[in-house]
Amino acid sequence: MFFCLNYSPRINLNLFKGVVSPNKMDYRKLTEAMRFAVYKHRLQKRKNDNAAYIIHPFGVEEKLEKAGVKDVDILCAAILHDTVEDTETTLEEIESQFGENVREMVNDVTDDKSLPKHERKLRQIEKVDFIAEGSLLIKLADKLDNLQDILEYPPINWNNERVSGYIIWSRAVTEKIRNRAHFHFQNNHCFSYLLGELEKIYEKSGVSQSGMTLEKYIEMMKI
Repeated sequence: MFFCLNYSPRINLNLFKGVVSPNKMDYRKLTEAMRFAVYKHRLQKRKNDNAAYIIHPFGVEEKLEKAGVKDVDILCAAILHDTVEDTETTLEEIESQFGENVREMVNDVTDDKSLPKHERKLRQIEKVDFIAEGSLLIKLADKLDNLQDILEYPPINWNNERVSGYIIWSRAVTEKIRNRAHFHFQNNHCFSYLLGELEKIYEKSGVSQSGMTLEKYIEMMKI
């Protein structure tokens, strides 16, 4: 299986320098997660610009890095977060290669695609109360990366109403995470960074003036 850190222009060669411990096992686990994700997502393209899908998981990890996350399992789970949902990867496969902790975080952020889309959107909001601290950080970084891409390059089949609805829904997820972090993870400054970056996007989008509501968006997802 071929792997190269230059696979994506958004990945720099010093990706992990000063972010995780110099422990060789940590570095090896991260590079193995990257190899695994590159292979699993090799046939996928992004909806908005047809670029290689792997750019997104790498972007999520990069945002966690900037937020100050140093836990190797959280960074690995971020890289792997869409493998079970979007490829043939199983949770058992994740656990066998990366351990139970990574498996649990990947499971936490994986949607059940057997459910209708509108139910999956509601479940994401509901699950915030029950998932692990690392999973919440991954979810925030995932929202941040998705929103940045959607606002810059909206998928060609998304109209303004669909974009506004996605932002409103993302904000509902974000606000629920903010509330939980306030009461349970006050000493984790990674939450403050990611929540701050997301708030900049929400303010800049002007979506609060669009007339879109969470209820309208959920109804749209039923069609």
